[in-house]
Amino acid sequence: MEESAADPLFKARPTSFASIAKATEGFLTKFQPPAPLAPFLYDDITELIRNLMQRVVKANILEAADTPRKLVAVDLKDDKNLLSRDKIGVGIGGVSKVSK
Repeated sequence: MEESAADPLFKARPTSFASIAKATEGFLTKFQPPAPLAPFLYDDITELIRNLMQRVVKANILEAADTPRKLVAVDLKDDKNLLSRDKIGVGIGGVSKVSK
């Protein structure tokens, strides 16, 4: 508990998670109906992954990943592919919590 409270990003985490949930909500809602939506799944999940990756991956890396195969092959453990901490997309609410 004390360790979490000492984390400077502690207050920003819930709003960041809420931002990610909001970004995925449309995708999840679209694929809930019993209608056969499987033909649209590939393109929509690729778009969702790309949108989520924009929060942490450098723009030039995402531009080079011009196919779904290249997109999922991006090495997220390589710091050269990731945005610096001050540029990570945490959502508007997260930014306001961090700046306080």
